Amino acid sequence: MKQKWVKISVGFLSLLTVGSLFWGYQAQRISHQQQRQVTRLKQQNSQLQRLQARTHGQLIVAKDAQKTAENAQQTAENNRGVSAKTQNTNQQLVKTVEDVFEGLFNYTPTTYANRGAKLKSQLTPALYQQYFGKQQGNYGDGSEVTSKLTKVNVYQQSVSGSQLKVLVVAKYQSKYATAASWHRGTSVYEVTYQPKEQQVSAISSVISKND
Repeated sequence: MKQKWVKISVGFLSLLTVGSLFWGYQAQRISHQQQRQVTRLKQQNSQLQRLQARTHGQLIVAKDAQKTAENAQQTAENNRGVSAKTQNTNQQLVKTVEDVFEGLFNYTPTTYANRGAKLKSQLTPALYQQYFGKQQGNYGDGSEVTSKLTKVNVYQQSVSGSQLKVLVVAKYQSKYATAASWHRGTSVYEVTYQPKEQQVSAISSVISKND
């Protein structure tokens, strides 16, 4: 009888041990699953935060570009009623600036290298060298790119001595040779114009954004 009781006790202990191991394994497996789920949720939350930050940044850039253009437009409206001579100067300024930006943004892989020849008379020698001299670092390599200027607006900003300052809002689209779709964007530039020479002497980027 005692021997039988010992066997039952050993069997019970063995069953208890196996059960403990099983439940321990189950608990460990569940813990690992929970840890993986927590890690996955943290990754998703991090991705969401990065997306929100990028979207917020794009909205800020877009609002800044719009506000800059609106302020420039208000300045232009405040300057209405000027003399005929000033009006002629402004008309020539707008035409020259529009021609310059069309020359800079409108090109194909075969015409990219010839942009400078068309713009030489409309840029001061220093600015021409900056864009089309030996350095040619401003617009990079366009040998495989097609670009189109879709819209350009010129807003008079200020007068500084013999120079005129304007803001230019340029909308464009570009596409790499193998790309299936166009990349569209808007850029705002501050441009300095020399009325006497009827040439652009400086172009500075203010804001750029993707549309």
